[in-house]
Amino acid sequence: MSSIINKEWKLIKTVLPQHTDHAGVMWHGSYLNFLEEGRIDALNKVGISYSNLSKKGFEIPVISLAIKYKLPFFHGEKIILISQFKLEKKLRLNCKTSFLKLNGDIGAEAI
Repeated sequence: MSSIINKEWKLIKTVLPQHTDHAGVMWHGSYLNFLEEGRIDALNKVGISYSNLSKKGFEIPVISLAIKYKLPFFHGEKIILISQFKLEKKLRLNCKTSFLKLNGDIGAEAI
């Protein structure tokens, strides 16, 4: 697990129709799916399969989540997710994720 600490993990996503509301704006619930995909992607990139962790009796449950929405994302737009992990008290893995527009503007932040 130490191999994912203090690094930035990047995942690029496209806002698809199923991620948006009737106005083509990314729906607030879609952020949760992107966060989960970013978390699992970071683990996979260092060779840790979440399914294998579960089979061994380990889980990484989400116990707290806050999202600050700053700028909207729209249907067809690319999003860069930058996630950082911090191990706290050897029991808690905190994750901070920024949702960036291609120009670098922060659209949302999750902790």
